[in-house]
Amino acid sequence: MELKQLRYFARIAQDGSLTKAAGVLGIAQPALSRQMRMLEQELGIALFRRTARGMSLTEAGDRLLAAVASPLHEIDLATRSISKPDDRIDGEFTIGMPPGIGEVFGRSFVHSVKQNYPQIRLRMVEGNTGSLQDWLLRAVIDYAILEEPAADLRVLQRCVRDEPLMLVTQETGPDYHPLDLEETSRLPLILPSHHLGIRKTITAAAIGASIALTPAIEVDAPHLAIRLVADGLGCAILPACFATLADSHGSLALRGFADPKMNYRLFLSFRDQVRFHKGRAETCIADLLCDAIGVNTLGAE
Repeated sequence: MELKQLRYFARIAQDGSLTKAAGVLGIAQPALSRQMRMLEQELGIALFRRTARGMSLTEAGDRLLAAVASPLHEIDLATRSISKPDDRIDGEFTIGMPPGIGEVFGRSFVHSVKQNYPQIRLRMVEGNTGSLQDWLLRAVIDYAILEEPAADLRVLQRCVRDEPLMLVTQETGPDYHPLDLEETSRLPLILPSHHLGIRKTITAAAIGASIALTPAIEVDAPHLAIRLVADGLGCAILPACFATLADSHGSLALRGFADPKMNYRLFLSFRDQVRFHKGRAETCIADLLCDAIGVNTLGAE
């Protein structure tokens, strides 16, 4: 078994396509296919299901990817940190964000990377906190923006945004006093589902106030939630950073909450191994993420 075969395997698993992986790797598709057949023959088991729509991992393939993704990433980090001149900033980075966060911060981040470091190749993915943390630990992604503290000590974090949650409503008028949760509980609420960090924050604040908040509609996508508010179907609770989406619907208003626990935080997160192999490219990516989200620098780790 050769290291390059494992790299090829991980690339195909990530792309789900032999053709796409061959293009990224810069090798001929028949040669890549031959390498995968050799790897499967050596292991004595099928790693992929091959269909007309692409390639997906078998159960054995999933186990192999879980075992090799992190070591391969560590090798790449170590190689990158010693083999490139200090002034060369390039490489491939995958960034994970919760649903909707990319709409607010992702565009400016991508533009900043392409403007400042055009040789860097970016891949942006979305997922909930649990999925993003799992992808970090498996080295599927390099950095993640998480909505809550990570449960695994191998994930290092910096809180890069802390802002109030807001009620997005059609109501307009002079009475914009901060809402209490009891008053909020009587409204037709549009909330994200339980697996997202926003909902967990809302639920924790409600439990602390002995209030039950039952949504009329559950919607994970902030943009859709705001559209439903504009349609008169309820009121959404969203972080203040989504105010720009609400501004596109001129009839909507934002109201704050009296409960200080109704705050939304974002954490720049990465695996602890990255700290030991972090070069200029990794530092630049982290700094640009912080800039896009509203923080000037990452600070000491």
